[in-house]
Amino acid sequence: MASDIFFGSDYSTFRQDGTYGLTYRRITGARVPMERVARRWLTAPGDLPWDPTGGFDVAALENGDLKPADFARLAQILATEAKKVDFVIDAAVVARLPGEQLIIDGQILLADLSLHTLMLTASEAGVFFALPS
Repeated sequence: MASDIFFGSDYSTFRQDGTYGLTYRRITGARVPMERVARRWLTAPGDLPWDPTGGFDVAALENGDLKPADFARLAQILATEAKKVDFVIDAAVVARLPGEQLIIDGQILLADLSLHTLMLTASEAGVFFALPS
């Protein structure tokens, strides 16, 4: 049952407007693993001290030359990153580029069997980044 699982507590790294940055606002519940998934999606590989090979900097893809096959590979990478977070049982991710905005839609299944949506968008310029094979 949902009430039987304690997801811990953390400090939010997302401001009220959705931008990324430490807020010192304490969070609990399902938001804890969901923000941890978002952090993995926004953090460059090697920048997580507890997981030197973990992370994926989605923002680095903006303005990249992504091919249709790249979106499926990106979704697979992000789902794998999500599943590395404690309390995440499964993740389904879709990546798309309608117009000029990269959109990442994730459906995250947590250990209490609750399903949560996580959506990231990027529309500002970034550097070119090649997807790992």
